[in-house]
Amino acid sequence: MFGRNKDPYENITKLKAEEFYGKFKIAPENFLTEANGTGFMFISNMRILINIPLYNGDHSIFLDNVITFKWTGGMRGIGYKFAIIYSYVNNFDKKGYMTVKCKSDGKKKEITKLLKKYNFYDKPLVIPTENIKNVTSEQKNNSDDPLAIIKTRLAKGEINIEEFEILKKQLN
Repeated sequence: MFGRNKDPYENITKLKAEEFYGKFKIAPENFLTEANGTGFMFISNMRILINIPLYNGDHSIFLDNVITFKWTGGMRGIGYKFAIIYSYVNNFDKKGYMTVKCKSDGKKKEITKLLKKYNFYDKPLVIPTENIKNVTSEQKNNSDDPLAIIKTRLAKGEINIEEFEILKKQLN
């Protein structure tokens, strides 16, 4: 993330290994007016940088973390809508996913030319299910825990609260 008072373009051009490909005017997807420069999208050989002051900061998305970039609608004159889904790791080493929805100011051909060479271009807007699999495997590990079993039975309505309390006392 870059500070609000700094120009993100300066940060991109200062990195030696990074080649700057293009700078495009964008706006949040839900803006009713044309995407007339409320923010910018920078594309380089290493990342996509979304800089919209209304988004409370920048999204610096390394290309390796992009899951999909997909055009989702729009038309000439009001802007072409797109969405980017990318993965990140938070401060607690937990993997998460973020979706950024914006619209360009009509530079769809130029953006497509830069991004279509990547395997994430025009993929379905689907978040991977690896987190769901982890939850399922944790639940399987808890299936041997008697207290977890009776809690599940209570939640399903198989036993009432009095039966739950009796079984809980027996377990302790």
